[in-house]
Amino acid sequence: MICRWHGAPLRVLVVDDDAAMGELLARTLAHCGASAVVQADNGDAALAMLAAPDASFDLLVTDLRMAGMDGIELLERASRHRVGAIALASALDQEVLDAAAAVARTKGHRLVGTLHKPVTADAVAALVDSFRRAATAVPAPVALAPQRPWRPIEMRCALAQRQFVPYFQPKIELASGRPVGVEVLARWHHPRVGLIGPEQFIGPMETGGLIDLLTDTMLQQALACVADWDAVAAPLTVALNVAPQTLLDPALPNRLIGMLRDAAVAPERVTIEVTESGLDIGAHAILESVTRLRMFGFKVSVDDFGTGHSTLLQLSKIPFTELKIDRFFVSGEPNRDKARAILESVVLMAHKLGLEVVAEGIERDSEADFLRALGCQSGQGFLYARPMPHAELVQWLARRASMGAAPRIKTTVPDSLEEKASP
Repeated sequence: MICRWHGAPLRVLVVDDDAAMGELLARTLAHCGASAVVQADNGDAALAMLAAPDASFDLLVTDLRMAGMDGIELLERASRHRVGAIALASALDQEVLDAAAAVARTKGHRLVGTLHKPVTADAVAALVDSFRRAATAVPAPVALAPQRPWRPIEMRCALAQRQFVPYFQPKIELASGRPVGVEVLARWHHPRVGLIGPEQFIGPMETGGLIDLLTDTMLQQALACVADWDAVAAPLTVALNVAPQTLLDPALPNRLIGMLRDAAVAPERVTIEVTESGLDIGAHAILESVTRLRMFGFKVSVDDFGTGHSTLLQLSKIPFTELKIDRFFVSGEPNRDKARAILESVVLMAHKLGLEVVAEGIERDSEADFLRALGCQSGQGFLYARPMPHAELVQWLARRASMGAAPRIKTTVPDSLEEKASP
């Protein structure tokens, strides 16, 4: 067993109704450098410890199948408390363990690994090492404001006051580790309640007719940042999520090209992302919109591939340039046989269709290595960086500038579609 933890004090809560297994985990974690390991023999006891006024745990390691409150219910209720990261342990089949890991992520937990029982000292040491690398590789997550319903008038006023700002998550070329782009993610800096995540306002904006305004605001602010990025790093592409109903607007391409022309940024540097589920709203309308965007020079990506119901016919007819694999198929690879088989097939299919493959949600070196071996060109995830505001991104890019220069990217923007000689 090689224990590699040499960082700040590591505080761990171990939850297991098997006293012997809990004690083994606690001793091994302590041997690996954990400064404080607390044990709980059931979910209620664990929640009581998490709710204590001075409670602060860096890592929660929980069994899944326990008497009374099981591990899944504990994860649900633990999301209301301060927990740095989660690890799961179980003697159940690996497929069930992987499914529980996916549930942990849906609850907003940062999962650093799973342990199959009977656990070994080497497996625990590897888990601690994974936690250390995850803790030092990315900045701490930003605390988001509690959820509440938002009225259209509140969001419209916030848009007018520029309270909505872009955060950026770097996109990395897997072969070289070089930053090649960023994804633009919307955040609401509310003056009273704090930072609000997109899960609280995207849906209300779509139903309230404000999503186009948000899209324009995010793109305009992102384009204003491009010059600062170019000053410290090789030119980056900019990926922007666009709602399906926005794509149906025939004026969208001209509106976007006008913003790019004002910012002196070429459309070749911009990727429009549309979720796979959004393709269901009307294949013919999407085909027209994507075709016009491509004629202007934009790249167009199928986002969250594998979560919707798009057909191979749609992929073959619509001129996409990129396929973005959902994080579910990435997390935990190469350990899950079903997800691995699907991932291999998707990458092979994308290559045959001439699409670049981007993977989301990369959190471990093993996942990046596996994707690279498959031929996936680029990816993003907490292994590299969390979404961050513009000022932090500039600093992050400056630190990585020694990775080398990228090819120059054209900066001319056509005034109209007719000036574009070829798609």
